[in-house]
Amino acid sequence: MTFTSLVRNELDPGAVFARLGGDEFAVFFPRTPLEGAVKVVESIYDRLARTPFRFKDATRKFSASFGLACASPAETPESLKRRADEALYEAKRQGRGRFVVSG
Repeated sequence: MTFTSLVRNELDPGAVFARLGGDEFAVFFPRTPLEGAVKVVESIYDRLARTPFRFKDATRKFSASFGLACASPAETPESLKRRADEALYEAKRQGRGRFVVSG
């Protein structure tokens, strides 16, 4: 099973999952409050921890960092993406397998 398959299996039908480039992906939850998005991310982490994969004759675990941002009514898509990106880089700074919610 691939990383993208694992993530997609945890998402509700209304969520939009896309690759931004390289190893960066985005999930847009159009009708999910922040608390619901956090629960989805936690279920993704749980699923990743339970699903090893084989690479170069070794068993490995998936790892992911997430940055979450909740859109305000007047926010532009660019500023929402920027805030999510900042949260992502803070999660990466703190260590692997973490998520940070933009403040």
